[in-house]
Amino acid sequence: MDHDDVVDLMGDRLLDNSSRGAFDGSFRVSGDNKGKGAVLPKITKVELPAKVLYGKMQSKPYGPKADVWSMGAVLYQMVTGKPLATNEPAVLAGRYEPAAGISQQLSGLLGRMLVVDPASRATVQEVMTHPWVQ
Repeated sequence: MDHDDVVDLMGDRLLDNSSRGAFDGSFRVSGDNKGKGAVLPKITKVELPAKVLYGKMQSKPYGPKADVWSMGAVLYQMVTGKPLATNEPAVLAGRYEPAAGISQQLSGLLGRMLVVDPASRATVQEVMTHPWVQ
């Protein structure tokens, strides 16, 4: 193998889909890794200047109430050894297996933290002043 073969082999290998990371099929490599072949992009020509339309980002206001839910989910998993729920519909419906063998105070705290409606969920201040936390 001479120097040109090595350079061609390395060049083609760098452009190969599997080593380059273009798994989206945007490039097709043809050839035999010996300098015969080319990288053929799959592109569509457009007239310039092109106008690009972007979607509007919609803000989702997460705040302390989301943190209360997260703390409740972590606390639930620490107590039961199992995640809160295994599928999103169950979580959104507020269905979870009650933790067995825990105190009434902890059960009440979890019940206030794991409320689906953020308006009805406990605040951070309520959690911090709950008797189980004290």
